Amino acid sequence: MYSKRQGIQDAQSAIQEYDNQINDLKKEKSETNKKSLLICGQIEETTSQLASGLLDNIKLENIAAVAKEIGAIHLITEFNLQHFKLENNKSKLSNLLSHKFHTEHENLMHPVAGTLTKSLKENIELLDSIKESISKLESSPHFKWVVNNIQEPKTFWGRVANVFSSGFFNSKKRFAECQKEVGDLKTAVNQYHELIKHKVNAKKSLEDVKKSIDDVNKHTKIINITEGCISDFDKNTLDILHSTISSHISGCELKAIIPTIRDDAKVLVSKIDALKNKSKHLDDILSHISSEISDRQDRLQKIRTVLSKWKRSKKSYLSGDKSKWLIDTPKGCKKRTSRFIGSYSSTRSSICDYDDYFAYSAAFCTGLVFSSFLIFQLSDVVDSYVTNEVFSELDELSNFDGDMLSDSDLMSMSSEGVDMEALTEDNSSEESLEMVDDS
Repeated sequence: MYSKRQGIQDAQSAIQEYDNQINDLKKEKSETNKKSLLICGQIEETTSQLASGLLDNIKLENIAAVAKEIGAIHLITEFNLQHFKLENNKSKLSNLLSHKFHTEHENLMHPVAGTLTKSLKENIELLDSIKESISKLESSPHFKWVVNNIQEPKTFWGRVANVFSSGFFNSKKRFAECQKEVGDLKTAVNQYHELIKHKVNAKKSLEDVKKSIDDVNKHTKIINITEGCISDFDKNTLDILHSTISSHISGCELKAIIPTIRDDAKVLVSKIDALKNKSKHLDDILSHISSEISDRQDRLQKIRTVLSKWKRSKKSYLSGDKSKWLIDTPKGCKKRTSRFIGSYSSTRSSICDYDDYFAYSAAFCTGLVFSSFLIFQLSDVVDSYVTNEVFSELDELSNFDGDMLSDSDLMSMSSEGVDMEALTEDNSSEESLEMVDDS
């Protein structure tokens, strides 16, 4: 009989075991992801290095030669486009230099005597003076109230009603106090209204002057930018052509350009292919780790769901022995996890540390299909059980029926000799990694 208490204990142990495995797998995934990002940076750096080496000036004959080497006809089109922009910039600059914002720049923008700078100063001073006068009136006793109540009722009876209203004497007092400060009230109120109008007009004039100054400054900035584009045309165009070459190399079939590209560039092309394969292999590892993590999370969740039911159950014994599911399966998963993580770590290091790109180039330049994975692992004995399950290249090559470089050919091209039998030894008969079914 399998007691409820034993089941709960076993379930909690299994949950802890799966948690540990998930954490270990996540750590391995994090390390692999860091290396993957590093390889991506190396691909970009090497591609840029190749582009710079292929083209070091913008002479049309050299551009045409590179375009032919790598099969990038659009490289000449890009150069023609940049030359067209150059001519447009020259025409644009001529028009800019003939505009009054440039020809009369000193008269407009001189710090002291410039018409715009003087006008700016005068408008600011005028607006400040108007604001000061308005503020002075508004600070007088009851002035704003007077402005709103200065008009007497237009009709006779309206005036009579106003005299007999409860606020009449209070209003007279306010008028008197304000008049004592500003003089004739109607004159002061009319002056106030005029000042408000002048303030609006002064603000409009100031905004117009500021806009004119901004237009002159923008014009000068555009001149500087346009002159820079013209003076830096060679450098900027070369940078654009390098970017175009890099983009083409990143997207093209690298084996297709090996026969036509110059000999001293073949190693860099081969290195880019090697780095892309490194990235592919690391992506395979990341994908498989994610799959393993999902598997452990699913198993863990199923146990948590059942554990919750068991804790609520009033029965003392469970329906059947669950030890296979809660003890044997987690142990089997632990063995698999340990084996795969060990293989991941070792394989990742071999892939990332590989730098014999002359040997790789020797294989790549034959034009024949070969296993990049095998080259990266030449100095290590690999766990074939793990590699056959994880790496997509091995599966692809197993179905390839064309001419391929043999293992011995790859070994002879490498700077290191290894035992190929040990490299390809099938270790699948080692201690069982089978993960017992969840039943």
